[in-house]
Amino acid sequence: MKTIFLIILSWGCCVFASAQQSVASFSTFILTHDEAEVTCLLNSPASIEFQTWLRDSSSRKAVIKYCDAYIDSAMITSITYYEYKEGWNSLEFDTVQLQSLSWYIDQDSLKGKPQLSKEQFQNYGEKLILNLIDPLITFLALDKFELNEERIRMDLSWVENLYTMQILFENYDYRIAEGKLLIPEMMQLRNRKLLAERLEIVEGNVYQLYQSYGSKSKTGESCELFMDNDVFGIGIGNQDREYTGGGAFSFTTDHLKWRWFNSGWIRKNSYTGKAKSYCNGDTTSRTLILNRGHVLSYQSVKLGMHFFTPYIRYRHSYDLADTLYRTDRPFGSYIYVERSKYRIWTKGIVRHQGNFQVGKIGTNAGRDIQAKLHQDAITSSQKVYGWNTQIANGGRWVYQINHKLDLMLFSTTNKFHSVFRPSSVRKKVKPYLGWNIYNSTELFYGGYYTAAGTGLFVSLLDFTKQTGQHLIAARSKKFKRGYKYEFGFNAETGIRYRYVHHNTMLEGFGYTKTIDDDIYDDEAESVYILRSDQIVRHLWIWELNLSFRWRKMVLYYRMVVQPKEYTVTVPEDYSSLNSLANPKDITFYDRVVIGELNRFNARNNYGYGTIGLVWVLN
Repeated sequence: MKTIFLIILSWGCCVFASAQQSVASFSTFILTHDEAEVTCLLNSPASIEFQTWLRDSSSRKAVIKYCDAYIDSAMITSITYYEYKEGWNSLEFDTVQLQSLSWYIDQDSLKGKPQLSKEQFQNYGEKLILNLIDPLITFLALDKFELNEERIRMDLSWVENLYTMQILFENYDYRIAEGKLLIPEMMQLRNRKLLAERLEIVEGNVYQLYQSYGSKSKTGESCELFMDNDVFGIGIGNQDREYTGGGAFSFTTDHLKWRWFNSGWIRKNSYTGKAKSYCNGDTTSRTLILNRGHVLSYQSVKLGMHFFTPYIRYRHSYDLADTLYRTDRPFGSYIYVERSKYRIWTKGIVRHQGNFQVGKIGTNAGRDIQAKLHQDAITSSQKVYGWNTQIANGGRWVYQINHKLDLMLFSTTNKFHSVFRPSSVRKKVKPYLGWNIYNSTELFYGGYYTAAGTGLFVSLLDFTKQTGQHLIAARSKKFKRGYKYEFGFNAETGIRYRYVHHNTMLEGFGYTKTIDDDIYDDEAESVYILRSDQIVRHLWIWELNLSFRWRKMVLYYRMVVQPKEYTVTVPEDYSSLNSLANPKDITFYDRVVIGELNRFNARNNYGYGTIGLVWVLN
């Protein structure tokens, strides 16, 4: 009996050893088999190879990385169909992209050079993705009873590509919504949370703050503080007039998404236009959720202010000031609370910024802040008189809506095809600084400002490496212990044309035209306003932006130079008004005031500068 048992045991060991030898590791297997055979085995859960790879950690990692690379590559290749349709044998394809689709396409037909339609081309890519997304979910243990959360988190860390992670999250979310997962609901939600955490990390490696709807929400992403002042303008000359100053504090958070149209509910319950079913060759079918038009976004809330003044250096000469204020722009102030949403499309070719503001014009904030600055910060400055004549003195509530859309025209740092970029430069993509030319179109409507414009800008960074709030990516440096992100830089300049339909700070309160004061009401009145024919409607504005990043802090500088926004009749000889000046200020008036007024009147433009700080909070 003992002899028989030993014989059986020896036979079993031999069979087991033989089986083990017949099942190579996944890394070895893909070296000796083509992609079709690999994909076939990855869709055969009952096979010995599949189960062996699933149990072995090194093979499991290799499978996950294999699926990650091929899904991302197939998605990119199908997106850039028109970029490559001129020649399949072009060296513009990288190796993975060629392999990922080549075995789906009839090579004989390609020799005759027929061009596949975009739909046919994308279908090939979708079939590849569908055949790899199921095994990827299985090898990540997302569809089975797995108590070890750390194992799932570790395996997910091997998924490094953006499109793979987005597709993985959407398809898993779809399976939860459709009840296709045979695991407890709490485990499904846990897995979804882990996917959201990983998605946030992967997207964060590509974009600055921008996230898809599935990424994990955070209370605070960054904050920004900046101040505008004409004294910050380089070579402009400070007279403390026109746009004399302003500033804002903004806070970026994921808890202000405000999906008023409940897009989350729509995505959960209806995948129209994104869900595609493919037959397995029998009565069953599989569904793939694919969204080529991902829009990533982030939100912020801001408290800001803008102040405008005429020339104010009259010291105690109240009569003189009152006279000359009527040949200048009026005082004006605007304080507001803003909710902003910043969007970018996945390829980084288009970005959008939308702002909604509720604020008040005509408050005493401009007077009080300017007085404190002149009293404590610029002690040589005089106390300013005349704020009681500002636009809508006493305060009026307004709302303001602003939109800005930027379109990348040419880029040497973005791997996707831009408007004027030939496909031949694709392999010459620069990792950080390069040439990026884009168009910026803007629209303003509200009780503060109504205008529209467009412009052309040149930037060293593309859209994916910066936000709408001057936060920029840092250049990566490789050290012995890995990558560290320390220093970043960006320079941007451009010119913008703007048509001004209505400017409340010049023409008086209104949205598309000045609203007459109601003499039977207690509404705030505007003492001095300019006539409509005195407003310069067509403006050419030059901008310069410089940003420096060190670790989690960004310091930036911005300068704006633009034409005067109005034309007024000024005295031919200011010395004729000497009699209105305070006797003890005659010398100051002759030596300082007249000279500054003449120099400003001789110029056709004015400007201001902005200094700001951005802190990354995570």
